[in-house]
Amino acid sequence: MSRQDGGLRKLFRKHLPQVHWTTVESRMTESGIPDLHGLYDGVDFWIECKQTKGWAVVIRPTQIAWLLRRVRNDGRCFIAVRRKGDELWLIEGSSVKGLATRGLPRGKLWMGGPSGWDWPSVLAHLTDG
Repeated sequence: MSRQDGGLRKLFRKHLPQVHWTTVESRMTESGIPDLHGLYDGVDFWIECKQTKGWAVVIRPTQIAWLLRRVRNDGRCFIAVRRKGDELWLIEGSSVKGLATRGLPRGKLWMGGPSGWDWPSVLAHLTDG
């Protein structure tokens, strides 16, 4: 499991193979761009993947800025946070400042580890406009 993303990139690809995924390694592209771009049934979305053991989530200022610019232009953006290995949180991109300053809010949460997460529900949350 990657220290920074909790292995979420690999898990999204494995459990949602019907999505057309693009993994973005941003060192050579725009600063702050999220880790994953997904396209499913005509719906585009971006996911920044994070991991935490507590409630705080480290998000760089460039990531906050990118997500907020995209959201202002009606882009679908999320921060996926794997907490303590068995929790998956999906936070709307518009809430990134609060996430960075106050930690995990009340939000969409799946428990039970990757095999217990309701992946069809995860996909519905990512694509439901």
